[in-house]
Amino acid sequence: MRPPLTKSISLEDFQNYYWLKAELQTFCREHGLPASGSKTEITERISHYLTTGKVLKNSSVPKVSKAPLSYKDLSLQTIITKNHRCSEDVRAFFKEKIGTNFRFTVALQKFFKENVGKTYEDAITFWYEENERKKILLIKQRSARNLNTIALLGTFSKIQIIKEKQKLMRLLLGTK
Repeated sequence: MRPPLTKSISLEDFQNYYWLKAELQTFCREHGLPASGSKTEITERISHYLTTGKVLKNSSVPKVSKAPLSYKDLSLQTIITKNHRCSEDVRAFFKEKIGTNFRFTVALQKFFKENVGKTYEDAITFWYEENERKKILLIKQRSARNLNTIALLGTFSKIQIIKEKQKLMRLLLGTK
């Protein structure tokens, strides 16, 4: 049976049982601990309190705003953040800089995710490079298809020549 969540609970018992966030927040309020934050943060705060008897304050790291940048805030020097979103404003910015053929590709979205700290100018350079790679790949695919067609026509021609020779031999030998 689960023990009650009090300040006399052992750290082991506290960590071995599931607690609702509301229960954790109530404990915090009753014992003068900050009750805000994620469930993980609150759990760490209570664990620290049960171990040391001291109140662990909220982390002073400010949370990064998840609000998307508006179109007027965007420039070539805009820094790509961890919380980057491919919003309509961002799409409009890139269409203005690249042209109407701009699309958010999987490769570009991966670039945003893996290149936090780089700028939109870097993203535009990447987009052009990726576009060139696609064009080269398309040319190679078309060339391979054309070579296959040429090889197929060559094989077909050889078959026709063999059939014509066989027909001529039958005529010469008088067989059908």
